[in-house]
Amino acid sequence: MNITMSTNLKSDLVMAIRKFIDTTTSHTCALVEWQWILSWINWGLKAFPLLCPALQSSYAKITGKSQAHALIYSNRIVIQDLMWLANLMHDLEGICMLDSIVWDHTSADLVIFCDACPAGLGFYVPTLNVGFCSLLRYPRLPLYPISTSILTLLSSSYYLDIHSQGAEVIQ
Repeated sequence: MNITMSTNLKSDLVMAIRKFIDTTTSHTCALVEWQWILSWINWGLKAFPLLCPALQSSYAKITGKSQAHALIYSNRIVIQDLMWLANLMHDLEGICMLDSIVWDHTSADLVIFCDACPAGLGFYVPTLNVGFCSLLRYPRLPLYPISTSILTLLSSSYYLDIHSQGAEVIQ
């Protein structure tokens, strides 16, 4: 099973990233533009999860900002990170999750639904009819939204480690 993007969508995203970091006319963009491009990139990272670290400098740049039209300067590190991301995204095909294995959720021993948002995180295990959620004490973690998703997966894995009896887990 491969996870990838269509050629047109990938090309559009790569062009948008390159346009965003093009400093020939200006080194600044409004916060709302930063949020827009980062959300689009974050969507694209579903097919390229190993490129996630490239967003760290961008999220650090907008953390704590709240005025939508305030201009934010694009520094050298952000530009390099986003250029690296755009170049690799352009060249890569996506990820291969499983090779020649056909399965669905009905063949899993246990299914866990995980979700995260700026205010909290949680997971739900339907077969056990148990769910957990938590508000985040510090809602803006350095790598939000990556870090909250990771915390959710770690929390569910920790729960499974404590409560499982050798069941094979597919997440």
